[in-house]
Amino acid sequence: VAHAIQVAQLKNLVAGTKYGVVVDETTDVAVTKQIILYVKVDGESRYVGLRDMQGEGTGEAIKNAVISLLETIGASKEDLVSITSDGASAMVGARNGASALLEAWCGGPLRKEHCVVHRINLATGDLFDGRSCSDEAVVRLASDVESCVRNCYLFFNRSSSNRQELATISKQFGRLYLPKSWCETRWLSRYSAMRSVWLGREAVLEFLTSNMARRYSSEAAVIIRMLDDEAANYEG
Repeated sequence: VAHAIQVAQLKNLVAGTKYGVVVDETTDVAVTKQIILYVKVDGESRYVGLRDMQGEGTGEAIKNAVISLLETIGASKEDLVSITSDGASAMVGARNGASALLEAWCGGPLRKEHCVVHRINLATGDLFDGRSCSDEAVVRLASDVESCVRNCYLFFNRSSSNRQELATISKQFGRLYLPKSWCETRWLSRYSAMRSVWLGREAVLEFLTSNMARRYSSEAAVIIRMLDDEAANYEG
């Protein structure tokens, strides 16, 4: 019932009006490649759905998945005016990219937009990679932050007892922020991982300086230095 209501609402949204699409690739737990699609109308973005891709993530496979989803909501191809993507070659290739193929399908020029968040992520990665940035202090800080977040997550993820003890200590500080995984290709996970370590640093330091952490002295020392000394330098 919920799906039927969603489809009906989307049909009303795109009926007789110009619209754009936001397209991205995703993968389910079975490692099946999928397309996730949103439509944009008058500044409002609405989720349409997911569709398995028949192929290896080519522009043709992406185009077919997008068309299939648009057909489920009765969207007119003549009203398609823009496409936003992550800027991958399969999306924006001049001849065989999904944008070019969708442009041919709808019979008119499309405004092709490179998602600004993807662009910021790429620019930030270039800034801190040591090749684009000449400030050694900035490069070192970026490297230390990443190492700290990764080490914190691995340290507590390996032991359920350590993780449980950290949760108990965190409650004493009135907030629960357990270290999270850092995923190189997912900037939202990187932000979430950094935020959880930063906001939960008092509890992490409390655990690492406790008797319980003595058997991890070498690992603990590295994280303590990063969270304590580097944080002090950052705040200063």
